[in-house]
Amino acid sequence: MNKSATSKQATKKKPTIKRRILSLLTYIIPLMFMYWFFFTLLPSEINIDELKSTLQSLSSTDFLVLLVAGIISIFAVGWTGATVLPGLKIRKATQASVVSQLTAVILPPPADMAIRFGMYKTYDFPVDRSAVAVILSGIARYFTVVAVALIGLLALLLTGEGDTNVLMWLLIGSSVFMGALWAMKQIIVSPITARKTGQVLQGAFNLVRK
Repeated sequence: MNKSATSKQATKKKPTIKRRILSLLTYIIPLMFMYWFFFTLLPSEINIDELKSTLQSLSSTDFLVLLVAGIISIFAVGWTGATVLPGLKIRKATQASVVSQLTAVILPPPADMAIRFGMYKTYDFPVDRSAVAVILSGIARYFTVVAVALIGLLALLLTGEGDTNVLMWLLIGSSVFMGALWAMKQIIVSPITARKTGQVLQGAFNLVRK
């Protein structure tokens, strides 16, 4: 009896042909997308010579600033995921953020959201909380994009290349950004604010639906 049970378990653990094909496709499909992105899409959308000259004109400080801004963007989205999913480590939340952002470069936006949602579920979080985390971390991603643009405007002013229009847009953008950031904090921290925000959004959605 024990030998037969052991042999059955060994048989079940053997990968089937279907599973081997799916495992192989998980390597082939990403490589195909990467090839299409780098050798088909990018050459048709950008001028390689212009890109090369732009990169060569950047200093070491410029590259460092871009690197720091990218790292902050990644950790901001990861921190948001860990904040709205109590018990999720920042490392795993950042891992989901990196995977989804790399996917967003190649695939349309719903794909990266679906991947982040699936990763949250694999971390044993329920569907509703995973969906909320995807939405809030997606919003945080756009917050960081706006923050990078504001940093660019500030850099223009500090280097003396900005004018009054740059200063005006920096002040307006910073005011709107800080206001939106405060509102997002209130929604995350305060259940009452979150409930009221949900009611307002639900009312607006029902109005549009009618």
